[in-house]
Amino acid sequence: MGAGDYYKKLKVRHDATDEELKKAYKKKEEFEAKFKQVSEAYDVLSDPKKRQLYDFYGDHYPIESNSFSKENGDGNMRLAVVSECSLICILEDLYKGCKKKYKRERNDLVVIQKILLVDALKGKTLNLTTLDGRDLTIQVTDIVKSGYELVVPNEGACPSQRNLARKEISESSLMLCFHQG
Repeated sequence: MGAGDYYKKLKVRHDATDEELKKAYKKKEEFEAKFKQVSEAYDVLSDPKKRQLYDFYGDHYPIESNSFSKENGDGNMRLAVVSECSLICILEDLYKGCKKKYKRERNDLVVIQKILLVDALKGKTLNLTTLDGRDLTIQVTDIVKSGYELVVPNEGACPSQRNLARKEISESSLMLCFHQG
């Protein structure tokens, strides 16, 4: 067969019993499982995007399957953590219809705000309502050009994610992108 000495591969004697063969084979299976876990850890931690997700979600890292999954779906399967945010609506909005949107980049919420040229030059106070219903007042004192971004630290995480985010909360932010209107 040319596959080498099978006794050496299983580390058993030539007169090994069936029980000894099964035991040796089980050890090999355990090593294979460990190897898969170590390989998956390396795969995740060596990729900056996967590593960032893992650092954020921890044991709930949202991957579909590991790199050793078989095509028939026998690999490890993990589902993404569900993230929910309550958006506040008034009855009139529900009756007449409306669109309430926000844009999200990683853990940052992005608000695009159009302002007049006069406000861009002399400053403006913005009153926003956060996703968890808090009023947020932001004073813009810089001279604003088209595409200007203002980052407000610690305001980006959805309310339900603030509990999940652990150290990520300090890195979440609300980004305001200004366009002259």
